[in-house]
Amino acid sequence: MQLRLKNLLHLFFLIIIILLAYYNSLSNNFFGDDIDGISNNPDIGNISTVFSQAIPSFPKLIWVLAVNIADTNPAAFHINNIIFHIGTTISIYILIFLLTKKDLLAFFTSGFFAVHPILSEPVGWISAASYPEYSFFIITSLIVYSLSQTKPSLYFTSIVLFILSLLSSEKAVIFPIIILLDRKSTRLNSSHIPLS
Repeated sequence: MQLRLKNLLHLFFLIIIILLAYYNSLSNNFFGDDIDGISNNPDIGNISTVFSQAIPSFPKLIWVLAVNIADTNPAAFHINNIIFHIGTTISIYILIFLLTKKDLLAFFTSGFFAVHPILSEPVGWISAASYPEYSFFIITSLIVYSLSQTKPSLYFTSIVLFILSLLSSEKAVIFPIIILLDRKSTRLNSSHIPLS
């Protein structure tokens, strides 16, 4: 996939609008589940607590890293959510562009996603970190899986991204079903634009 200057400008503009939309969340304090889960949690900076669970949690691993870098400064946790939201928005842009080859459609679709009010909770609330994280990994895994059809060396990367998505949220179990439906749809409908 070749990104032109126009595509890069679209991505730059998307990043700017996300930063403008969510910049004010950096000054937000912990609230709700954040208080017990992070600020009042004596084990929050201990990496062994992440791996002591039957299934390690990627969001909790990120929290351990954030605590070890910035202590319990809420801004560090908000930055994580914003970064993953930016990554998800860029992934949506790339996916739509791959499927349609229409850069304006990719721009407006991902722009709508970037600032839609329904996403203000997962991006602005620290305890909802799993949503932007799993969204980023599952969409990126889908893109890489699509590219692996012409470059098989990427297949393993797609699996790793899918596993990271599963470690972020159990909702990622839908990924194999998406792949199967795409394969079946491709065989049934020759006008369908396959993911690969």
